[in-house]
Amino acid sequence: MVVNLLRERYRVDLAGLQAACEANYARLMRLLPDMRNEQR
Repeated sequence: MVVNLLRERYRVDLAGLQAACEANYARLMRLLPDMRNEQR
């Protein structure tokens, strides 16, 4: 139990996550360019 108390808490890197999401979206738009113009 002592190990749990000493372990550092997980910290979310919001800037890093946003950068990864933007990069993935850009890649997706390159793979599926017609998806950008498609309407639901």
